[in-house]
Amino acid sequence: MIELKNCDIGYDSVLLKGVSLTIEPGKCYGIVGKSGVGKSTLLNFISGIEASNARINLFNGSITSVSDIRAAVVFQNGDQLFPWQTVLKNIMLSHYKDTKKEPKFQAVEKAKKLLDEVELTGYGDRFPHELSGGMKQRAAMARALYSSPDILILDEPLSSLDEETRSRLRRLIKKVIEKHRCTVIMVTHQFEDAVYLTDTILAVKEDGHIKELKLDNKEDSCVSINKIRDHLYEKADTT
Repeated sequence: MIELKNCDIGYDSVLLKGVSLTIEPGKCYGIVGKSGVGKSTLLNFISGIEASNARINLFNGSITSVSDIRAAVVFQNGDQLFPWQTVLKNIMLSHYKDTKKEPKFQAVEKAKKLLDEVELTGYGDRFPHELSGGMKQRAAMARALYSSPDILILDEPLSSLDEETRSRLRRLIKKVIEKHRCTVIMVTHQFEDAVYLTDTILAVKEDGHIKELKLDNKEDSCVSINKIRDHLYEKADTT
């Protein structure tokens, strides 16, 4: 569990005011809001990419430094893959950095299983330039999961993709999340993606405050995605 209590978050000036929220283990959170309101800033502070004054409670006890959180990030395009490395070696990146690394044959098998999970079986010897945009995102997802992170960060993972690829990748992300049961925090401009993939919406408002919206019983709802989006916009604008 991660708790932020009355935190002012920003860089040169305060962008988000009095942030208090709880990130529960194994849950999926979607950060939404207009451009420039602080979505990525909130993401960076929660995940430990940026230092903050938050008090952090993790699964194994209470700590006070967000730098102790093991976070893995999937950005909005697959360009975070190293072009000079094969797909398999890209996935195994954390293995090469680990001073207490497991035997290489075990690491390779682990990476290949992740390739299977993200539907890239047989692509381990390819290079990133040989993959489509959607395939690069799937490879980036496998690399993020390889390190068994406390938090999986998805920063606009479905942007810049055509509708068919986006729909396929969205279903794949949901399947992978459910299998690994990791805590997920996703930034998105698309309410459809947030509703489909997450349990809770963190709507960042223009005044720097955050509205938390639980998505209870969404699978049983007869309301269309468009009506859900309209409801969330209305809720997000309510103080």
